[in-house]
Amino acid sequence: MQRYLAFGWPPASEGGTACAASWSAQLAARPAWRPALRREGLEVWTIEGRGPALHHLGDSAVVLGHVLESRGGGRACPPALPGDPTLAARRLRDDAWGAYVALFTDPNDGLVAAFREPSGGLDAITWRRGDLVAVADDTTHLPPGFAPAEAGLDWDAITAVVADAYATGHLSPLAGYAALAPGVLREFAGPADRDVAIWRPSDVARRGTALSAEALRDVVVRAVEGLARPHARILVDASGGLDSSIVCAGLALCGAGDRVAAAVNYHVADAAGDERQWAGAVCTQLGLPLVTVDREAPPLVEADFAELARHVGPALSGLDTPRDRDAAARAQALGATAIFGGQGGDAVFFQLPTAQVIADLFRSQGARAWRHPLITAWPRWLRRSVWSVLWEASHGTPPGPDGGWSTLLGPRVRAGPAVARHPWLRDLDDLPPAKQLQIRAAVGTGHHHWGRSRRSRAADIVQPLLSQPVLEACLATPTWTHVEGGRDRALARAAFAKTLPASVLDRRSKGALGSHYARRAAASLDFLRPHLLDGALCDAGVLDRAAVEAALRPEALIWTAAGARLTRAALIESWVRYWQTQVPDAPRGARR
Repeated sequence: MQRYLAFGWPPASEGGTACAASWSAQLAARPAWRPALRREGLEVWTIEGRGPALHHLGDSAVVLGHVLESRGGGRACPPALPGDPTLAARRLRDDAWGAYVALFTDPNDGLVAAFREPSGGLDAITWRRGDLVAVADDTTHLPPGFAPAEAGLDWDAITAVVADAYATGHLSPLAGYAALAPGVLREFAGPADRDVAIWRPSDVARRGTALSAEALRDVVVRAVEGLARPHARILVDASGGLDSSIVCAGLALCGAGDRVAAAVNYHVADAAGDERQWAGAVCTQLGLPLVTVDREAPPLVEADFAELARHVGPALSGLDTPRDRDAAARAQALGATAIFGGQGGDAVFFQLPTAQVIADLFRSQGARAWRHPLITAWPRWLRRSVWSVLWEASHGTPPGPDGGWSTLLGPRVRAGPAVARHPWLRDLDDLPPAKQLQIRAAVGTGHHHWGRSRRSRAADIVQPLLSQPVLEACLATPTWTHVEGGRDRALARAAFAKTLPASVLDRRSKGALGSHYARRAAASLDFLRPHLLDGALCDAGVLDRAAVEAALRPEALIWTAAGARLTRAALIESWVRYWQTQVPDAPRGARR
């Protein structure tokens, strides 16, 4: 749900002042909105009961959200910031972390810049309305007149999101709005916005500072403690996997275990998706209250996705409808204000089964790498021969299978949509290949716009493993250190060896939901077939209608991995259909 709206304008601008006065009056007439800050050139409004905290850091900086000092000292946030937005954003990058958006103002120009912290814990989009500049996490609670004049469907961005939902969180499928990527400072001076990369994972990775297991445990526990601090009641995901188990351990180790209202395990009917035994072992050892929930659900219907369509972009984090609904209802019933998860652990702790780890090792150690035990231990973990791993490490890893998804994409995708790459992926070429894969995985797991879901209406979505301290600690650590001894996430396993059950630490398998999604898609064909085949995505050439029709057969869904992706396409289709009733196609990126 939407939580905040900030807007600024040059006080000398008659048009900007009039627009701001109109917005302020309209918000005041809506019972959900409350003014958090009103001064000449800047106003901040928040949703009652769900608005982020507001911090004044000097005369020209306002920070929304949860912000903590990086270097201890007991204060909740750093002292006053420099007046220059770039210097101020760098100070925040170096001395603070949390889940926040910083706004920078000037007495003459109003709101001049905005910075979103690297974890992206608080969503942020920006737009303009004449001389007025707006920053918000969403638009679901705004009157229609607040939209930018040029609002429209950007089919280039829509195409890119359908083709690769996990590397396109920086795009706005609605023209006129611009998503603010994590780690980016957006300057509003002049007629066009200018983005400055303040924090980049590649810069962190170039430090090349290996972390010990003890240091990693301390970083994770401190991150969990800091993010848990504002919350008296917490839900936590207890999937039974290593990553969520580490977050559970962090809550117990930092003293927040007694604030956990429920550690929730969602399971399905087939053995591959039922991890209750591992979740039970974790919760028993840590003293957390385990709740198990059957996530099997009736077939999808249009209302499942239509209720999420008003968000400013597709609500991909709400795709798992039964889980999303249950988490929202459970948080409300238990009075929990945060839902903690282990998202991002596969990336930061390095679960990626790639031969390129050996390439990273040789790049770091040269000929000495031949004597490293990982030369034989890592292929053994991958269940491959040493020579095949060495060959792939020296020649590069070919693209992995996509479950047949590329065959379902239409001519508009094959033509290549004209969109910018994610800012985190633009300067990786000089990094070791496995480190590049780790950063790409971090982008894919981390940039999901957590606020676009049902559960975010009830509680904050908190992902400690994607917090800035954990990101920096893990990205600076060489990939081959993460798998020391020849197993994925070895450093993380060692870090929590004294806290988690051996059954979880020694587990090689992961929960798999592919067959669950295939079954649900097959049971939902009465909805999915007309929704997709007669829909806007096929009409626009984003999806190949004939290929999608062939894929939407029970036997095809069982033998391919397309069920989850087709369901995701159906969610995007619902989003497009709703916005087609609100805005036209944008001139740039229109359907061809």
